[in-house]
Amino acid sequence: NVNGIAASLNFPSVAGMDGSLFNKAEDKDQAIVHLRAYNDWHVDEWCGAYPGRFIPLGILPMWDMELAAQEVRRLADKGCFAITMSENPTVGGMPGIHTGYYEPLFKAAADCETAICLHIGTGNVSPHCSPESPVEANITTMPMAVAFGAADWMNLEALQRYPELKICFSESGIGWIPYLLERADYANEQHKAWTHSDTYLQGKKPSQVFKEHFYSCFIDDAYGCRNLDLVGEENVCYEVDYPHSDAPWPNAPEVLWKSAQYLTDSQIDKITHLNAMAAYKFPMFDHIAKEKLTVGALRQQAKDMGVDTT
Repeated sequence: NVNGIAASLNFPSVAGMDGSLFNKAEDKDQAIVHLRAYNDWHVDEWCGAYPGRFIPLGILPMWDMELAAQEVRRLADKGCFAITMSENPTVGGMPGIHTGYYEPLFKAAADCETAICLHIGTGNVSPHCSPESPVEANITTMPMAVAFGAADWMNLEALQRYPELKICFSESGIGWIPYLLERADYANEQHKAWTHSDTYLQGKKPSQVFKEHFYSCFIDDAYGCRNLDLVGEENVCYEVDYPHSDAPWPNAPEVLWKSAQYLTDSQIDKITHLNAMAAYKFPMFDHIAKEKLTVGALRQQAKDMGVDTT
Protein backbone atom coordinates (compact mmCIF):
# COMPACT_ATOMS: atom_id res chain seq x y z
CA ASN A 1 0.00 0.00 0.00
CA VAL A 2 2.82 2.44 0.90
CA ASN A 3 4.38 1.83 -2.53
CA GLY A 4 1.10 2.38 -4.37
CA ILE A 5 1.12 -1.16 -5.80
CA ALA A 6 -2.22 -2.82 -6.45
CA ALA A 7 -0.91 -6.36 -6.93
CA SER A 8 2.32 -8.28 -7.43
CA LEU A 9 3.45 -11.59 -8.88
CA ASN A 10 5.32 -13.42 -6.12
CA PHE A 11 8.36 -15.61 -6.80
CA PRO A 12 9.36 -18.26 -4.25
CA SER A 13 12.37 -17.80 -1.98
CA VAL A 14 12.71 -21.03 0.01
CA ALA A 15 11.95 -23.15 -3.07
CA GLY A 16 14.22 -21.16 -5.39
CA MET A 17 12.91 -18.75 -8.00
CA ASP A 18 12.46 -21.65 -10.43
CA GLY A 19 11.57 -24.32 -7.87
CA SER A 20 15.07 -25.76 -8.01
CA LEU A 21 15.06 -26.86 -4.35
CA PHE A 22 12.60 -29.67 -5.08
CA ASN A 23 14.02 -30.44 -8.50
CA LYS A 24 17.43 -31.12 -6.91
CA ALA A 25 16.05 -33.31 -4.12
CA GLU A 26 17.18 -36.93 -4.27
CA ASP A 27 13.90 -38.43 -3.04
CA LYS A 28 11.47 -37.49 -5.79
CA ASP A 29 8.51 -39.16 -4.05
CA GLN A 30 8.95 -36.76 -1.14
CA ALA A 31 9.80 -33.88 -3.48
CA ILE A 32 6.49 -34.02 -5.34
CA VAL A 33 4.56 -34.09 -2.05
CA HIS A 34 6.40 -31.05 -0.73
CA LEU A 35 6.21 -29.24 -4.08
CA ARG A 36 2.44 -29.62 -4.24
CA ALA A 37 2.20 -28.57 -0.60
CA TYR A 38 4.13 -25.40 -1.41
CA ASN A 39 1.82 -24.64 -4.34
CA ASP A 40 -1.29 -25.24 -2.21
CA TRP A 41 0.05 -23.01 0.58
CA HIS A 42 1.06 -20.29 -1.89
CA VAL A 43 -2.25 -20.22 -3.77
CA ASP A 44 -4.69 -20.94 -0.94
CA GLU A 45 -3.06 -19.22 2.04
CA TRP A 46 -0.51 -16.65 0.86
CA CYS A 47 -2.44 -15.32 -2.15
CA GLY A 48 -5.83 -16.39 -0.83
CA ALA A 49 -5.45 -14.29 2.32
CA TYR A 50 -5.74 -11.09 0.24
CA PRO A 51 -7.70 -11.80 -2.95
CA GLY A 52 -6.83 -9.41 -5.74
CA ARG A 53 -3.48 -8.36 -4.25
CA PHE A 54 -1.13 -11.28 -5.03
CA ILE A 55 -0.82 -12.99 -8.41
CA PRO A 56 -0.18 -16.71 -7.77
CA LEU A 57 2.86 -18.41 -9.30
CA GLY A 58 3.35 -22.17 -9.19
CA ILE A 59 6.46 -24.35 -9.30
CA LEU A 60 6.74 -27.60 -11.24
CA PRO A 61 8.37 -31.05 -10.94
CA MET A 62 10.73 -30.56 -13.87
CA TRP A 63 12.17 -34.05 -13.49
CA ASP A 64 8.93 -35.56 -14.85
CA MET A 65 7.07 -33.78 -17.64
CA GLU A 66 3.87 -35.77 -17.21
CA LEU A 67 3.75 -34.74 -13.55
CA ALA A 68 4.62 -31.18 -14.58
CA ALA A 69 1.74 -31.06 -17.06
CA GLN A 70 -0.60 -32.44 -14.40
CA GLU A 71 0.52 -29.74 -11.98
CA VAL A 72 -0.06 -26.99 -14.56
CA ARG A 73 -3.64 -28.22 -14.99
CA ARG A 74 -4.15 -28.67 -11.23
CA LEU A 75 -2.93 -25.12 -10.60
CA ALA A 76 -5.18 -23.75 -13.34
CA ASP A 77 -8.15 -25.40 -11.64
CA LYS A 78 -7.13 -23.49 -8.50
CA GLY A 79 -7.03 -20.19 -10.41
CA CYS A 80 -3.24 -20.03 -10.83
CA PHE A 81 -2.19 -19.25 -14.39
CA ALA A 82 1.56 -18.69 -14.02
CA ILE A 83 4.43 -21.09 -13.42
CA THR A 84 8.18 -20.54 -13.13
CA MET A 85 11.08 -22.42 -14.69
CA SER A 86 14.70 -21.76 -15.60
CA GLU A 87 15.29 -19.72 -18.75
CA ASN A 88 18.17 -22.12 -19.52
CA PRO A 89 17.52 -25.51 -17.88
CA THR A 90 20.83 -26.92 -19.12
CA VAL A 91 22.59 -24.82 -16.45
CA GLY A 92 20.97 -27.08 -13.86
CA GLY A 93 21.75 -30.27 -15.76
CA MET A 94 18.32 -30.55 -17.38
CA PRO A 95 17.58 -31.02 -21.10
CA GLY A 96 17.51 -27.88 -23.23
CA ILE A 97 14.28 -26.29 -24.42
CA HIS A 98 14.81 -27.43 -28.04
CA THR A 99 15.11 -31.16 -27.26
CA GLY A 100 11.39 -31.97 -27.17
CA TYR A 101 11.59 -32.89 -23.49
CA TYR A 102 9.23 -30.06 -22.42
CA GLU A 103 6.50 -30.79 -24.98
CA PRO A 104 3.91 -31.95 -22.37
CA LEU A 105 4.57 -28.77 -20.37
CA PHE A 106 4.25 -26.48 -23.39
CA LYS A 107 1.00 -28.19 -24.41
CA ALA A 108 -0.51 -27.96 -20.92
CA ALA A 109 0.51 -24.30 -20.57
CA ALA A 110 -1.03 -23.48 -23.95
CA ASP A 111 -4.22 -25.41 -23.19
CA CYS A 112 -4.65 -23.64 -19.83
CA GLU A 113 -3.39 -20.25 -21.12
CA THR A 114 -0.81 -20.41 -18.32
CA ALA A 115 2.19 -18.09 -18.58
CA ILE A 116 5.69 -19.53 -18.30
CA CYS A 117 7.79 -17.12 -16.22
CA LEU A 118 11.56 -16.99 -16.70
CA HIS A 119 13.20 -15.08 -13.87
CA ILE A 120 16.55 -13.40 -14.33
CA GLY A 121 19.40 -15.36 -12.76
CA THR A 122 17.80 -18.78 -13.10
CA GLY A 123 19.84 -19.64 -16.19
CA ASN A 124 21.96 -17.22 -18.19
CA VAL A 125 23.76 -14.70 -16.01
CA SER A 126 25.81 -11.60 -16.70
CA PRO A 127 29.51 -12.38 -16.33
CA HIS A 128 32.08 -10.91 -14.00
CA CYS A 129 34.61 -9.77 -16.59
CA SER A 130 37.51 -10.42 -14.26
CA PRO A 131 38.01 -11.51 -10.64
CA GLU A 132 38.63 -7.85 -9.83
CA SER A 133 35.48 -6.52 -11.51
CA PRO A 134 33.43 -4.38 -9.10
CA VAL A 135 30.05 -5.87 -8.27
CA GLU A 136 28.30 -2.81 -9.69
CA ALA A 137 29.60 -3.70 -13.14
CA ASN A 138 27.78 -7.02 -12.81
CA ILE A 139 24.59 -5.38 -11.51
CA THR A 140 24.64 -2.95 -14.45
CA THR A 141 24.54 -5.70 -17.07
CA MET A 142 22.11 -8.07 -15.33
CA PRO A 143 19.00 -7.12 -17.37
CA MET A 144 20.92 -7.33 -20.64
CA ALA A 145 21.87 -10.94 -19.85
CA VAL A 146 18.20 -11.76 -20.44
CA ALA A 147 18.79 -11.08 -24.15
CA PHE A 148 20.61 -14.41 -24.48
CA GLY A 149 17.61 -16.33 -23.21
CA ALA A 150 15.21 -14.19 -25.25
CA ALA A 151 17.06 -15.00 -28.48
CA ASP A 152 16.98 -18.68 -27.56
CA TRP A 153 13.27 -18.81 -26.73
CA MET A 154 12.31 -16.74 -29.81
CA ASN A 155 13.68 -19.60 -31.89
CA LEU A 156 11.62 -22.22 -30.05
CA GLU A 157 9.75 -24.30 -32.62
CA ALA A 158 6.98 -25.09 -30.13
CA LEU A 159 5.81 -21.47 -30.29
CA GLN A 160 4.48 -22.12 -33.79
CA ARG A 161 2.58 -25.24 -32.66
CA TYR A 162 1.10 -23.47 -29.65
CA PRO A 163 -0.01 -19.96 -30.62
CA GLU A 164 -1.47 -19.40 -27.13
CA LEU A 165 1.85 -20.04 -25.36
CA LYS A 166 2.92 -17.05 -23.23
CA ILE A 167 6.53 -16.50 -22.11
CA CYS A 168 7.24 -13.83 -19.48
CA PHE A 169 10.71 -12.50 -18.72
CA SER A 170 10.83 -11.33 -15.12
CA GLU A 171 13.10 -8.55 -13.86
CA SER A 172 14.31 -8.20 -17.43
CA GLY A 173 14.15 -4.54 -18.40
CA ILE A 174 13.01 -3.53 -21.88
CA GLY A 175 15.54 -1.02 -23.26
CA TRP A 176 17.62 -3.73 -24.94
CA ILE A 177 14.66 -5.29 -26.75
CA PRO A 178 14.44 -2.99 -29.83
CA TYR A 179 18.00 -3.74 -30.85
CA LEU A 180 17.66 -7.47 -30.13
CA LEU A 181 14.59 -7.66 -32.38
CA GLU A 182 16.30 -5.61 -35.08
CA ARG A 183 19.36 -7.86 -34.95
CA ALA A 184 17.25 -11.03 -34.87
CA ASP A 185 15.33 -9.98 -37.98
CA TYR A 186 18.57 -9.06 -39.76
CA ALA A 187 20.21 -12.38 -38.82
CA ASN A 188 17.13 -14.24 -40.03
CA GLU A 189 17.05 -12.44 -43.37
CA GLN A 190 20.78 -12.79 -43.96
CA HIS A 191 21.32 -16.35 -42.84
CA LYS A 192 18.07 -18.35 -43.09
CA ALA A 193 19.20 -19.94 -46.37
CA TRP A 194 21.75 -22.00 -44.45
CA THR A 195 20.40 -21.90 -40.86
CA HIS A 196 17.06 -23.25 -42.17
CA SER A 197 15.23 -21.22 -39.53
CA ASP A 198 12.08 -21.17 -41.68
CA THR A 199 11.59 -24.82 -40.75
CA TYR A 200 10.53 -23.64 -37.27
CA LEU A 201 9.75 -19.93 -37.76
CA GLN A 202 7.44 -20.86 -40.63
CA GLY A 203 8.02 -17.61 -42.50
CA LYS A 204 7.61 -15.32 -39.50
CA LYS A 205 10.19 -12.76 -38.47
CA PRO A 206 11.64 -13.24 -34.97
CA SER A 207 10.27 -9.83 -33.99
CA GLN A 208 6.78 -11.00 -34.91
CA VAL A 209 7.23 -14.15 -32.81
CA PHE A 210 8.35 -12.00 -29.88
CA LYS A 211 5.33 -9.71 -30.04
CA GLU A 212 2.96 -12.67 -30.32
CA HIS A 213 4.29 -14.64 -27.36
CA PHE A 214 6.52 -12.63 -25.01
CA TYR A 215 6.13 -10.24 -22.11
CA SER A 216 8.95 -8.30 -20.45
CA CYS A 217 8.90 -6.12 -17.38
CA PHE A 218 10.92 -3.18 -16.15
CA ILE A 219 11.72 -1.39 -12.92
CA ASP A 220 13.20 1.84 -14.28
CA ASP A 221 13.65 2.08 -18.04
CA ALA A 222 13.16 5.53 -19.55
CA TYR A 223 14.81 4.47 -22.81
CA GLY A 224 12.47 1.51 -23.14
CA CYS A 225 9.41 3.66 -22.49
CA ARG A 226 10.52 6.19 -25.11
CA ASN A 227 10.75 3.31 -27.60
CA LEU A 228 7.64 1.47 -26.51
CA ASP A 229 6.42 1.22 -30.09
CA LEU A 230 9.48 -0.87 -30.95
CA VAL A 231 9.09 -3.10 -27.91
CA GLY A 232 5.31 -3.51 -28.21
CA GLU A 233 2.90 -1.79 -25.83
CA GLU A 234 1.03 -5.08 -25.41
CA ASN A 235 4.25 -6.83 -24.30
CA VAL A 236 5.38 -4.74 -21.33
CA CYS A 237 4.56 -4.88 -17.61
CA TYR A 238 5.79 -2.70 -14.77
CA GLU A 239 7.50 -4.28 -11.76
CA VAL A 240 9.06 -3.09 -8.53
CA ASP A 241 11.26 -6.07 -7.50
CA TYR A 242 10.34 -5.64 -3.82
CA PRO A 243 12.08 -6.42 -1.47
CA HIS A 244 15.39 -6.46 -3.40
CA SER A 245 17.80 -3.52 -3.40
CA ASP A 246 16.78 -2.65 -6.99
CA ALA A 247 13.25 -1.91 -5.77
CA PRO A 248 12.26 1.80 -5.79
CA TRP A 249 10.30 1.34 -2.54
CA PRO A 250 8.43 3.34 -1.33
CA ASN A 251 8.62 5.72 -4.31
CA ALA A 252 7.76 3.45 -7.24
CA PRO A 253 4.97 5.68 -8.63
CA GLU A 254 7.23 8.74 -8.65
CA VAL A 255 10.08 6.82 -10.29
CA LEU A 256 7.74 5.32 -12.89
CA TRP A 257 6.12 8.67 -13.67
CA LYS A 258 9.45 10.14 -14.77
CA SER A 259 9.53 7.61 -17.60
CA ALA A 260 5.82 7.06 -18.24
CA GLN A 261 4.48 10.64 -18.21
CA TYR A 262 5.07 10.96 -21.96
CA LEU A 263 2.96 7.90 -22.77
CA THR A 264 -0.74 7.99 -23.56
CA ASP A 265 -3.29 7.07 -20.90
CA SER A 266 -4.02 3.89 -22.83
CA GLN A 267 -0.34 2.90 -22.86
CA ILE A 268 0.02 3.65 -19.16
CA ASP A 269 -3.02 1.50 -18.39
CA LYS A 270 -1.49 -1.36 -20.36
CA ILE A 271 1.96 -1.34 -18.83
CA THR A 272 0.77 -0.67 -15.26
CA HIS A 273 -1.97 -3.30 -15.01
CA LEU A 274 -3.91 -4.41 -18.10
CA ASN A 275 -1.07 -6.40 -19.69
CA ALA A 276 -0.29 -8.18 -16.42
CA MET A 277 -3.96 -8.99 -15.83
CA ALA A 278 -4.13 -10.48 -19.34
CA ALA A 279 -0.85 -12.40 -19.13
CA TYR A 280 -1.72 -14.05 -15.82
CA LYS A 281 -5.51 -14.21 -16.25
CA PHE A 282 -5.77 -12.20 -13.05
CA PRO A 283 -9.26 -10.68 -12.53
CA MET A 284 -8.10 -8.03 -10.07
CA PHE A 285 -11.16 -5.80 -10.34
CA ASP A 286 -13.48 -8.74 -9.63
CA HIS A 287 -12.09 -8.66 -6.09
CA ILE A 288 -11.45 -4.96 -5.48
CA ALA A 289 -12.96 -1.89 -7.11
CA LYS A 290 -10.53 0.01 -9.34
CA GLU A 291 -10.94 3.26 -7.41
CA LYS A 292 -9.65 1.52 -4.27
CA LEU A 293 -6.44 0.44 -6.04
CA THR A 294 -5.13 3.81 -7.19
CA VAL A 295 -1.83 5.02 -5.79
CA GLY A 296 -3.61 7.64 -3.70
CA ALA A 297 -6.19 5.22 -2.29
CA LEU A 298 -3.57 2.61 -1.39
CA ARG A 299 -1.30 5.15 0.28
CA GLN A 300 -4.19 6.51 2.27
CA GLN A 301 -4.84 3.00 3.58
CA ALA A 302 -1.20 2.78 4.66
CA LYS A 303 -1.44 6.18 6.33
CA ASP A 304 -4.60 5.16 8.15
CA MET A 305 -2.70 2.11 9.45
CA GLY A 306 0.12 4.31 10.73
CA VAL A 307 2.83 2.86 8.48
CA ASP A 308 6.11 4.73 8.96
CA THR A 309 8.57 4.68 6.03
CA THR A 310 11.19 6.96 7.54
